[in-house]
Amino acid sequence: MGLRLTNNEILKQEPDGTIRVKGSRITLDTLIALFKRGETLEVIRDGFPSLSLAQITQTLHWYLDNKASAEDYLEVRKVEADALRKQIESDPQNILLRKILQKRREQLNKS
Repeated sequence: MGLRLTNNEILKQEPDGTIRVKGSRITLDTLIALFKRGETLEVIRDGFPSLSLAQITQTLHWYLDNKASAEDYLEVRKVEADALRKQIESDPQNILLRKILQKRREQLNKS
């Protein structure tokens, strides 16, 4: 992953490359997705009560100040997530489980 954070006051980067808000498990990906969806700061804070309004604001400021590199990072993360989802969905055990759940859902809907 190309983006490397150093001496960042609000964000930290895990050894696997994941960027999180310092002192939390909340990822940059999550906050930025909500921001792009048009959620207000208050709605975001309500969804993540462990974060202060200042942490959210500082994260969004960092994103806007580093938009090109942040977008590159987010695109890589999306590609990785898509690949993992395809891997999970193609696992034979998961395919079987999905069929069982679908059948049960259909039975419940008939009741």
